[in-house]
Amino acid sequence: MDEPTNHLDMKSKDMLKQALEQYDGTLILVSHDRHFLEGLAQKIYEFREGRVREFLGSIEEYLQRRQFDDFRQVEQQATPGKKSKSKAPAPKAPAQPMDRQARKKLDSDLRKLEKRVQEEEVAIEKLEKELEAWDAELQDPAQFQKHSQDPDFYERYESRRAALNQHMQNWEQAQEKLEKLQKRRDQAT
Repeated sequence: MDEPTNHLDMKSKDMLKQALEQYDGTLILVSHDRHFLEGLAQKIYEFREGRVREFLGSIEEYLQRRQFDDFRQVEQQATPGKKSKSKAPAPKAPAQPMDRQARKKLDSDLRKLEKRVQEEEVAIEKLEKELEAWDAELQDPAQFQKHSQDPDFYERYESRRAALNQHMQNWEQAQEKLEKLQKRRDQAT
C-alpha cells in the first residue's frame, strides 16, 4: 500500500489501521504517517543513497536508533545535494524542572496547538464530504454531463483537492508539534 492514509479522515484512518492489524498476511506499507505505522510495522526498510537497509523493530525503535524525532529528519538527511557529515548528536541535557512562567507558556502553547489540530480536522472533514458528494454526483451520467458543461467545475474540484492536501499537511505538522510539546511537558513533570 503506497501512502494509504493520504486522503483519509481520522475515523477512516483508524478503521483502516484496525483492519490491517487484524489481517493475518504480510503487508508492505509505504508511508510517512508515523502514527499510522505505529503498531503495524515490525520491519522497516530504509532506501537511502542507493542502498537498502533493513531494520527489525517498530517505528519508534527505528527513530530512536537513528536518533530522530520524526520522518522529516530522515528525509532531510537523505535529501540529495545536502550530504551532511554524520556527526553524533550532542548529548541531551537532563530535564530541568520548569518554573511557573515557563509551565504556563507551555500550557498555553499546548492549548493553541490542540485548537489548531481540531480546526484542521474540521476543515479536512468538510472538504472530504464536499469532494465525496461531487464524486458521487460524477457517477451519475446526468450529473456528470451537467458538471462537464460548467467551465469552472474542474478548477473548483482541483482547488478543493489542493486545499484538502494543504489542510492535511497542516494537521500533520501541528500534530507533530503538539506531541513534542506534550513530551516536553511530561519530561518536565
